[in-house]
Amino acid sequence: MKKISLLFIIAFSALLFSCKDELELSPFDQLEEENAFNTPSDFTSAIRGVYYRLLGEEDGDYYPRKMILSDVLSDNAIIVQTGRKSLNNYYEFKLDPNSTWGSGMFYAYSTIDRANRIVANIGKLKDDEFKNNILGQAKAIRALAHFDLASTFAPSFTNVDPDAENSGIPIKETVDAAAKPSRNTLNQTFNFIINELKEAKDLISNDRAMIASGFINKAGVSTLLARVYLYKGDYAAAKAEALEARSLAGSEDQAIGSITEFPKIWKDNSIDNAGILFKIKVTDQDRIFPGTEFNQTTPSAGTRSEYVPTFELYSKYDASDVRLNAYFTTSPYSGSTYNHVMKFASRPASNQGVVDVKVIRGAEAYLILAEAAARTGDDATALEALDAVRSRRYADYVSLGETGTVLLNAVLLQRRLEFAFEGFRFYDLKRLGLGVTRSATEGDFSDGTGLPAPAATQSIPANDFKFTLPVPTAERQANPNFSQATGY
Repeated sequence: MKKISLLFIIAFSALLFSCKDELELSPFDQLEEENAFNTPSDFTSAIRGVYYRLLGEEDGDYYPRKMILSDVLSDNAIIVQTGRKSLNNYYEFKLDPNSTWGSGMFYAYSTIDRANRIVANIGKLKDDEFKNNILGQAKAIRALAHFDLASTFAPSFTNVDPDAENSGIPIKETVDAAAKPSRNTLNQTFNFIINELKEAKDLISNDRAMIASGFINKAGVSTLLARVYLYKGDYAAAKAEALEARSLAGSEDQAIGSITEFPKIWKDNSIDNAGILFKIKVTDQDRIFPGTEFNQTTPSAGTRSEYVPTFELYSKYDASDVRLNAYFTTSPYSGSTYNHVMKFASRPASNQGVVDVKVIRGAEAYLILAEAAARTGDDATALEALDAVRSRRYADYVSLGETGTVLLNAVLLQRRLEFAFEGFRFYDLKRLGLGVTRSATEGDFSDGTGLPAPAATQSIPANDFKFTLPVPTAERQANPNFSQATGY
């Protein structure tokens, strides 16, 4: 786990541009940095470096890890007792400042620093569409990284006064190696993220070809902005933005993925990236394997998993649900049968476990719209958006016509089913003020038998301090102004 402070990141982040086709910069060498940011190709290389940082580079410790941790920390996954017990400290909530997701903080802030360098030098480009698009992408990813930090290392709006001092995370929008920033308030943090995304949306192109290249476009930015409003609990704004995101995302089949194209999303071969709004490209050369804790498959031994879906979650997928076979496979390993997560197994013609990381999908825009509309009393819009998703997941689907609380619960169920093992569940429980409840009787085998979760981890109360991860000790030693989260 990385234990490198924000100050270290800022001071030496230029060294981190040396991988692949990204910029090569030396720290504190202003002349060299000025030479590095001159031509459009320089900025294209720089923005690629920003996106590549989202992977967590060689160890995959940013977005690939984020997807796994969200379910390991929640009620979606159960540890396989015959596995290596990787990430067990997260699964059992045994986190402290010396054992926390320090690499997540490291990579998020270094992603921000790379974006800051682009913003600081953007004036060297002539005013045109290219400049706007680069600046829009830098601002969008800078906002995304701040949002990841806030949702992980700060409390939720349901559990804190959002104007309380130090309730958010330190905002970084300049390159300053000597800075020792304090936490901003939660409202200041989210307002910064929202304003960044608004500016990015005004600047950025909506070209779908950007998705194939691993770049975010206007539809992706709009959906991310709707996500931020949803986490903030501003449902009116979330609804309005999700309506716009829906229109930007194209046809329903293109945005959500038709029932025939949906399984192809997980093989990276859906037509014109149907169902996807933003993904991080992963190649065989990156040697990053998203989802490796969910499955490792070999021709001789079969599929081995570190974590599998809880039987409670797995049982919620109907036999007519296209997600059941797209997400899972049931097979034996070492004499026992498991329901393995196969979302990240591989794509054709690539190495085992190599697949692009899906960060934003079109179905999210529809389900945000459904939830926000349901919470603001617009059942008709909520049902329409919900059915747009359900009709593309269930064979021969007929609308159930729900209203009121039943409709909202149906939306939340589909959100859980749709985004299982994509980095959502822990954060949804946190924003909704719900606890983690794991079965005391259902185990890790495919039929629910086997060993259940340890008794001490079967219940985490709603709004418990453990929903906010501790700031790493090394970070606080370098920057004592970065106050520790409550409870640690």
